[in-house]
Amino acid sequence: MRHSGALPDRLPAAPRRAGRLLGLALPGLALLGLAACDAPPEARFPISEKGAALPTPELGETARFGRVAGTSGTEGGALEADRAALAARAEALRARAADLSGPVLDPATRTRLLDARESGAAAPPP
Repeated sequence: MRHSGALPDRLPAAPRRAGRLLGLALPGLALLGLAACDAPPEARFPISEKGAALPTPELGETARFGRVAGTSGTEGGALEADRAALAARAEALRARAADLSGPVLDPATRTRLLDARESGAAAPPP
């Protein structure tokens, strides 16, 4: 039998079935992948009342301090004032970090978990 070079009107059943399965499987796999997304464990801890009451810190620009060598005296003075303001903000952020770095577990929960570990109800840490 001689091949004319023309493509058949319909594909055999196996490639059509595979294409249909692939068309159904890809959206399902995408949904499964999205369902597996979760927040990291450290994001699941509640923020204390003291931490929630504090204002959100703002990031400041620091690139200007690298240009001090090429500035005139007036601009250098302004940069020094900016440097002092930035140092004050950094100290305020350090104080805020110290306020937020309290214990993760309240004493009652910590005692309950330690008791569970000692009684064998919970496995010891790795």
